[in-house]
Amino acid sequence: MARKYRKRHFEQDPDIHDRWMVSYADFITLLFAFFVVMYALSISEEGQFKVMSDSIEKAFAPQSRPQALSEETAPLGNSSSVIDLNRGDALLDGSDTPQPPVAEISESMGKLQELASQGIMKPVVEEVEKALKTFIEEGGIHITSDDLWVQIDIESGLLFESGFSRLNDRVVPTMRSLAKVLDTFPYRIQVEGYTDNIPIQNEIYPSNWELSAARSASVVHLFARNGVDPERMSAVGFGEFRPVAENDTPEGRAKNRRVVIVVLADQLAGRLTTLQQQLKVRDK
Repeated sequence: MARKYRKRHFEQDPDIHDRWMVSYADFITLLFAFFVVMYALSISEEGQFKVMSDSIEKAFAPQSRPQALSEETAPLGNSSSVIDLNRGDALLDGSDTPQPPVAEISESMGKLQELASQGIMKPVVEEVEKALKTFIEEGGIHITSDDLWVQIDIESGLLFESGFSRLNDRVVPTMRSLAKVLDTFPYRIQVEGYTDNIPIQNEIYPSNWELSAARSASVVHLFARNGVDPERMSAVGFGEFRPVAENDTPEGRAKNRRVVIVVLADQLAGRLTTLQQQLKVRDK
C-alpha cells in the first residue's frame, strides 16, 4: 500500500513543477505590454515636445527688421496715420503701448511741423481759460501749452475729497463747461491721475494706483456724459510714482496730488512728447 502511494506521488510531481511556466509566461506577456505602452507614450511626448520646442524657438528667434516705410507707401495724415508699431526697437510709454522708432518719428517731423505752424491749439487755450477762469484765479489750475498740445494741471483738492474719487459738487458745473469746450475740438484727450506717496489701503482702493486711476476715470466719465466722444479719450493712473515736487512737505504733497488733462493735436504728437521725455531722462 505504501509502494502504491509513492507511485502516485511520483506521477503527480511533473504537473506540480510545470505550473510556474504559466505564471512566468503571463508575467513576460504583461511586461512586454508594459514596455510597448511606455514606448508609445515616449514617442507621443517626444512629438509634443518637438512641437512646443519649435514654437518657443520661433517666438523668441530674432526677427529681421523691416525697412522703414517711404512717404509714398505710408503717407502721414492726421491721427489715423499709418505707423508700424510692432518694430523691435519701439519705445514704451507709461501705458505699455509700443511707440514708433526714433527714425520713423524723424520722418514724421515734417508733418508735425506743418501742423504746429497752423496754430491750431491757440483757440483751445483761449476757450479752456474762459471755462476755468474762476479756478485759475484761485490758483488751483495751471495751463501750459505748445503748438501741438495743451496741458491742464488741476490740484486734486479742487476735484475730490481726500481718499475719494467722486467729484465735488462745487466743481461739477465748471468741469461740464470744460467738457463742452473740449467737445468742440476734434483732438485726443488723455486724463492722468497722480497722488502723493502717503499709502492708502481700504476696501475700495488697495493702493494709490487704484485711487489715481479712479479719479482720472471719474473725469473721463463726466466728459463722456457731457458730449465728448469716448473714442477720443483715455484714463491713466500713475499713483505716486511721477511726482513734480518733494513729498517731504505738505505743500509738495499737495502739488503731487493732481489730475492732468492733456489735449493732443495728433496721436503722434503725444508719442513724440513721451519720447522727448524719455530721451531727457536717458541723457541725465
